[in-house]
Amino acid sequence: MRERCSERSSPRAAYPCEAQGMSQRETHLEPLALEPWRVLVVAAHPGDIESGASAAVAKWTNDGAEVIYLIGTRGELSMPGIEPAIAALVRSGEQSAAAAAVGVQLVDFLDLDDGTVEASIPLRRAIVRDIRRFRPDVVLVMNHHDIELDGTRNDPDHRAIGTAALDAVGAAANQWVFRDVGDAHLVTTVLVAGSPMASHAIDVTGFEEHAGSAFSAHAEHLESVAAHPMAEPSWLASSLKATGGRAGGISAAVAVERVDLGHGRPCHSFITKEFADPDGRPRAKKLSNAPKSAKTPARARNAAPTAAKAGKKPRRAKSQAPAPTAPTEAAMKLKVRLEKDGRSIGIEIPDHVMERLGMGRRPTVAVEINGTTFDTTIGTSKGRRFIAVNAERRKAAGIDVDDVFFMALSPRDETS
Repeated sequence: MRERCSERSSPRAAYPCEAQGMSQRETHLEPLALEPWRVLVVAAHPGDIESGASAAVAKWTNDGAEVIYLIGTRGELSMPGIEPAIAALVRSGEQSAAAAAVGVQLVDFLDLDDGTVEASIPLRRAIVRDIRRFRPDVVLVMNHHDIELDGTRNDPDHRAIGTAALDAVGAAANQWVFRDVGDAHLVTTVLVAGSPMASHAIDVTGFEEHAGSAFSAHAEHLESVAAHPMAEPSWLASSLKATGGRAGGISAAVAVERVDLGHGRPCHSFITKEFADPDGRPRAKKLSNAPKSAKTPARARNAAPTAAKAGKKPRRAKSQAPAPTAPTEAAMKLKVRLEKDGRSIGIEIPDHVMERLGMGRRPTVAVEINGTTFDTTIGTSKGRRFIAVNAERRKAAGIDVDDVFFMALSPRDETS
């Protein structure tokens, strides 16, 4: 939802710029069924995701997926007659409210200058950092092509952010690129919403109202651009219905382009492990993102149990504390801040996370922060759910008060 103030003389003047979704190609769309666990959605401005993609987000969060929004700018130049600093606050708040309407709790802004975004190396690096920290299986970007669905020229910020995001997905899988911003991660599915080259449709039947609520959250911005076709509330429902018709009569759908980044072709830089072949030549083996189950060594598996020697008592095993349980792949990934609460230092756990954990009042959980894992209990501090992180754990994880980082959290047991 991006309009350039410089292209009109008054807030209600006609808009010569994009009208994403106003016209649709009549090509058939193949249904695309996805069950993602983690999704990173990348957009240039507040409101871009609400042009239709938010309906898919609502479906995914309803199915249990964790979704993060990564927004390039705060859209400070998109409200006619409103000073950029004020517009940035308005649009940021509206984007957070829109995200909450479809079950997204985390909205991260890169704070780039609206209207002058470039697909630069620093921008690619910033997106790689979030991909490697959040480790999504799906990345969804907005239209990065030169033209919009109605044939008008696409906004330069859209093109820059979308291109940088696609390049970042490839870079994130290359263990040698940006080695200082986390371990390599291979995204399995990359989608582009609002693309004139859309090939698939995601069935969002039943989530039109959620998408409408997210769209309406941008009330002040929509009022400031009321002459734009996309400011009409009925536009979104019509667009979702029209897309559903192209997918074989679905009630509502979101059109997406599925991007092939060439991961299956030779010489692509996958996450690899180096080794030497029998002749001593260096080789590399592609590794999967899926964790491998630990295997018992063959010697231990095949060995017969030995009988205890006569006259000797069996040696008593030393008691050891149970090793911390590493969070599973199904762990919730949260972007959190380490803060001081009275005499304690730790992390506040939002209510929606407690609901998703579905556990008792003092649940035991497995926590992973920057490769450091430990088991702990979620307690209550001044009415808030709180995980205390002592000095030893802070040092091991390399974090300090006020640091913002990603944390993986998974239930340990069902203790009340």
